[in-house]
Amino acid sequence: MAKHGRYAGWVATIAFLMGIGAAIAAMPEASAEPSRSSEPSGKANSSSASSARATGQPRAARSLSHSTSRSAAPRGGAATVSVSPTTGESAAARQQGGIVRIFFGDGTADHPNAGLLVGNGYSWTGYVAGSACTSGPCTGGNGGLLGNGGGGFAGGDGGAAGWFGNGGSGGSGRIGGNGGAGGRGGLFFGAGGPGGAGGAGIPGASDNPGTPGGAGGTGGPAGSLSLLGAGGAGGAGGTGGDGGAGAVGGAGGAGGLGG
Repeated sequence: MAKHGRYAGWVATIAFLMGIGAAIAAMPEASAEPSRSSEPSGKANSSSASSARATGQPRAARSLSHSTSRSAAPRGGAATVSVSPTTGESAAARQQGGIVRIFFGDGTADHPNAGLLVGNGYSWTGYVAGSACTSGPCTGGNGGLLGNGGGGFAGGDGGAAGWFGNGGSGGSGRIGGNGGAGGRGGLFFGAGGPGGAGGAGIPGASDNPGTPGGAGGTGGPAGSLSLLGAGGAGGAGGTGGDGGAGAVGGAGGAGGLGG
């Protein structure tokens, strides 16, 4: 019974946080509604007619003036109505999309971390021009409260999960490099990510030994309060490079520790 009570408390907390995120995301939509005139058109026409009578204009002149103002107003008003609300709505839509992305959505190459509440971290499979990682080890994005961590690349560590989810896998090492560590599993539920494999050593030239292989990455730990989850497996050590003719091959890399 105590275990079920803890799960119920976690679910209620997540539902509350998601409600807050949805309420904040809806705020720009309400503020983007076009304002309405506080004075009815009939009252404005009546005021205009009274002004015309006060000036003492002849009936024909009043008729011509009234007809001219009525025919000109719709054309000018139509141009204003067709442009202003559209501009306001597009700006509000962009603002709303930005706020929603803070709380919901998967990570991208430009923003590897997921939304705060729901989403998976971005997993790197290669370098992306103009992105958050264009060289060296790339660390996987962190997941939201509900979401998995993303995988690392080129020896980068895996991303961590939030409350519920699995940690991302560490990236395999480059030539002779060490593998990345696996990401941490969810705080309450989820396994740690596996460590990345070490990179292979470089073969030696004639009479030269090969270079050693890289060490495997450490497996990610399970969440500190996790009831159902295990640490990730350590990455395999990289193979040593073959030695040249008459030379010794490089030593293999050490395997990574489990999470």
